[in-house]
Amino acid sequence: MAESSTSQGDDSDQNSPTKSLLSTPWRKVPGKSPWSEQAYESLKKEIATHQLLKKAKIEYFNVLLVGQISAGKSSFFNTVETVFNDHVTMKANAGAVDKSLTTQYRTYKVRARDNKNKPIKFKFCDSMGLEGGDAGLKAADVAKIMDGHINDQAELSSGGIRPGDTGYNSSPGIGDQIHCVAFVVDGSQMDYMDAKMLDKFKEVREEANHRCLNPIVILTRIDQVCDKTAEDVTKVYNSPEIKEIVQDVGRKFGITENMVYPVQNYSSEIEKEMGIDILTLRTLRQILRCSQDFLQDKVDRDKEKLKQARHTAQKLGNLYGGRSKRKETVEDSEDSDDSDAKGDSDDSDASSGTEKYASCPSEEEKGADEREAIRELKSKQKIGVKASIKPPPIPPPLAKAVLEFNSRSGCALYDFKAGSVDQVNLQRGDNIKELLPDDGGWTKVQMIDGTQGLVPSSYIQWEAKEEKVVPPPPPPPSTARKARSLYVFKGSSEKEVNIEADEEVELINDLENGWTKIRKHDNLEGLVPTTYLKPLAQVALVAPSPRTPPPPPIQKSCVAQHSYSPTHPDQLEMKSGEQFTMLQENMEGGWTLVKNDMGKEGKVPASYLKIADGPPMQSPAPL
Repeated sequence: MAESSTSQGDDSDQNSPTKSLLSTPWRKVPGKSPWSEQAYESLKKEIATHQLLKKAKIEYFNVLLVGQISAGKSSFFNTVETVFNDHVTMKANAGAVDKSLTTQYRTYKVRARDNKNKPIKFKFCDSMGLEGGDAGLKAADVAKIMDGHINDQAELSSGGIRPGDTGYNSSPGIGDQIHCVAFVVDGSQMDYMDAKMLDKFKEVREEANHRCLNPIVILTRIDQVCDKTAEDVTKVYNSPEIKEIVQDVGRKFGITENMVYPVQNYSSEIEKEMGIDILTLRTLRQILRCSQDFLQDKVDRDKEKLKQARHTAQKLGNLYGGRSKRKETVEDSEDSDDSDAKGDSDDSDASSGTEKYASCPSEEEKGADEREAIRELKSKQKIGVKASIKPPPIPPPLAKAVLEFNSRSGCALYDFKAGSVDQVNLQRGDNIKELLPDDGGWTKVQMIDGTQGLVPSSYIQWEAKEEKVVPPPPPPPSTARKARSLYVFKGSSEKEVNIEADEEVELINDLENGWTKIRKHDNLEGLVPTTYLKPLAQVALVAPSPRTPPPPPIQKSCVAQHSYSPTHPDQLEMKSGEQFTMLQENMEGGWTLVKNDMGKEGKVPASYLKIADGPPMQSPAPL
């Protein structure tokens, strides 16, 4: 970054409240008129994402905004939206407060279009503002967001984010992960940032570096740093105050100054300004470049893994007389990528300056040679030839035979260092997914970053999973009894089954306590109240009655004792004193299914309800 000397007039104003503008910009930007409408259109043209997204096989570029409370994260997204609209927008909740306005993890999608009318798909991910020390989000929580474990609208204010919590994604893909991290820093408060806050930023940056993410810094509120920039934002690169703050950010965050981007968010403005838009577009272009670098690096790493797997397969094939079926070389794969790029050239924008982007290998392609290598290794062990991989620790005896394979999730109990290309490293606490069941003490797994390989089975603690129960075959048609349901019934336990009104079912057997076991048309079996059924034999022999059928069971009414705001789509909002109809009681986890006066249904906490006076619900005796 070139620095320019100030004029003599600059030296005479050293002690004035506002320093004189630099005669030469401290950051050079190309073009004769960098703040003109022509520059504005040129920047928009550079930000073309459709080809990159297609090659990377993802729908959006995911950009994580990390910053202090009221640093301007939500305002920056609103400013980006405004750049691609004809008016100032306020989609995200923004404001200057002492407590974070953003308590949920939110994702905001930009669906603007470029000069070719192709969609520009950025997804900005906004979380709670950072606080110093142990308060607020921890670096480990931000790391889970980077890995794609947190779903949109997950609540963050209640503390740490753990597997099993509402909104936790246990199996994220590349489309869920973060592709660029941007630190949002309030330029007007940079001098007052304490050491604990700087330490929190450094911890988050270390987590980003471990994931090959190189964060940039978005410096907001520059209009409050320099009065002359507030009057004319195009003077930002001539302002000595802003130059000093950029240098200060670089020193404190340990980054180069060209990764710090001053912006002015739309806050008091009610009409668009060309200078604000151009500053935002320059920042957005750098975000695009960082996302592209991250994805290209992932493609290169995937190619290297594929190359190693193919070499292993070829060596094994040569050892066993050409048993390897795949003969393609890594060079063939690279040639294929080049031909794909040429085939897509008609969809690229040559004038945009965007680099050619290599295609991510598909999971099927990446796994084909790995599976063949594993088969060769297993065959090698069976015929008594010394294997190239070291034997795993002796696994514990199986409690029962594996009748049917269902993929499981688990957690690494110990560290493990891979000893060959078909194995994968483990660190204690890593979350993994089972791809192939245990064979000879080894299990093939997939890591959260998509890496696949073998690990010792005894090193993994698997999550408890219910054994799949295969229903018995139905009885012969000649002895089957049929019945038709008279009312709707919603089961409240695992032994019961849901039925709709006028649904034909098969009777299995009658119990003495008022329940009947049935089999539905989809072979699902369970218990329903006997009084809810009408045997078809009776329907066929008895003439239709002119009377209406008996009314459905009387349902309970209840009143909300407290107000409740939903945290999940299947929940229902309620106000204190509001009346509801109870549809299902004693649900797992302490929930009750209710319906309000508008006909909307949803779950609410059972402890928030009080049963209203009225006749009790008619139901069969409990099992």
